[in-house]
Amino acid sequence: MSGVYVLSTVGESPSVLSELLWWLAIDQRQPIAGIEVWATGRGADGLRTLVASSVWADLQKAVGVLPTPQPAGAEAEAGYGFRIHRFRHEGVILDDVRSEAESASVTALLHDRVRTLRADLSARIPIVGCLAGGRKTVSTALQTAFSLQAGERDRLVHTVL
Repeated sequence: MSGVYVLSTVGESPSVLSELLWWLAIDQRQPIAGIEVWATGRGADGLRTLVASSVWADLQKAVGVLPTPQPAGAEAEAGYGFRIHRFRHEGVILDDVRSEAESASVTALLHDRVRTLRADLSARIPIVGCLAGGRKTVSTALQTAFSLQAGERDRLVHTVL
């Protein structure tokens, strides 16, 4: 398998992801090997609505076939594909990241996830992280995760709408 593995956070506006995929496929000419998105409960719901819409079908007509969305609750370690995960704290889905404890949970999760992805993915598949969506505490968590856990071919980008 070739291409890039997308790891993104989104807030309540899922357009960040579609802009990133457009840029990777059209501007950078990079096939998408897998997509993994981490969001709050509301953000994940908004993204699932987008993916089920004709807008997503139109995006695929423009950029090429994207990985197939997996059912809600699919394990993060389940390989390639397209997975949408909800941030949790103490087993409860977060609708927002507001407390220091919730922020610490999100930070630990993203650090663990980048480390695991880098260990499990082929060295030929770079991870492209996008920190544009959601609270700045989440963006900061992904930035530090990439700074400390990502490989030399991985990159972190910010999508501006």
